[in-house]
Amino acid sequence: MKKFFKKIVTCAKRMVFGFSLNDNGTELSALRHDIEHLPRELLEYKNVSHMLLKDTHIRILPDDIERLENLEYLDISNSFIFKLPTSIVKLKKLTGLFLQESNICCLPENIGDLKHLEEMDLAYTNITELPESIGSLEALKYLDLHNTDINTLPHSIVNLKALVYLDIYGTKISKLPEEILRRYKEGLLDLRFSH
Repeated sequence: MKKFFKKIVTCAKRMVFGFSLNDNGTELSALRHDIEHLPRELLEYKNVSHMLLKDTHIRILPDDIERLENLEYLDISNSFIFKLPTSIVKLKKLTGLFLQESNICCLPENIGDLKHLEEMDLAYTNITELPESIGSLEALKYLDLHNTDINTLPHSIVNLKALVYLDIYGTKISKLPEEILRRYKEGLLDLRFSH
């Protein structure tokens, strides 16, 4: 499925602590797959809006990641990360969070504080449940949960009025809230699920 809002900025790049930073300082990418942590010095680059850490050995993000106050897009898919710092919810400009195929096992309880989050991909992760606060993600349009061990959706999921794509294929979810089914039947929601 094509992502709705995936925006990657490309410009000339320079090396910073084993990472690539484009000339205008907005895109930071891991250059090596064996990188295990994000150097704290990178948190000084306040203009970073896109952080691409996919396919790395990163296990944990700094507790003070909120210092990247302009971060809009965080891709740590196919990494070794198992937990997000609770401070991630202070990234007020974050619109895309991509964790697919990572070792992540839970989301912060207050994930709903990310009011501008539009896309969240948790496919093929170790997530077993979603926090109730997910219903507060008022801008969320794309939610991919396929091939996770989630067996039920929190009731608050019906509050996601902006949601246009929900993928629960390969999960253990057997019952959906009536509001979600109604939106699917009316063509307001693209729903992918196991029959």
